[in-house]
Amino acid sequence: MKKITISAILFILTGGVILQILLGTFLVEEWVFGDSHATIFEQIMYHLAVIPPFVIAILFYKETQNLSKSLGYSGIFYLISIALVIFYHSVPTRTDYPGYEIYEQTTLGSYGFYVTGGGIGPIAIIPNILLTIIIIFAIHKYYKK
Repeated sequence: MKKITISAILFILTGGVILQILLGTFLVEEWVFGDSHATIFEQIMYHLAVIPPFVIAILFYKETQNLSKSLGYSGIFYLISIALVIFYHSVPTRTDYPGYEIYEQTTLGSYGFYVTGGGIGPIAIIPNILLTIIIIFAIHKYYKK
């Protein structure tokens, strides 16, 4: 089994994070939310929730070189990410009306954070989970030789 070097991990982390951000955003907006677009703030908040489990998966794989442990620990942190995205829906949003402002609670299934009329919510994390599985599996196959 090949040893994973620090430079390889840095390369994988950099490339993987770029893939998670670019391809993850594309998949989420096209595959999950074909009828809407997220604001920059929503994209930043979304990526703050989904990038750490990916980084954890890479670092756990580097330390253990065990596919199931890496994906298992990453899965635990993706559950935390799902909880974060659910909590994002309860953040008050500002609605401007002529002459006054109203702050209201958004709910899952209405308008608000990364939500379309269908109320998909935390299901938006699935493309990032799939990307993590594919990248970790590819690294496992490459270093298993």
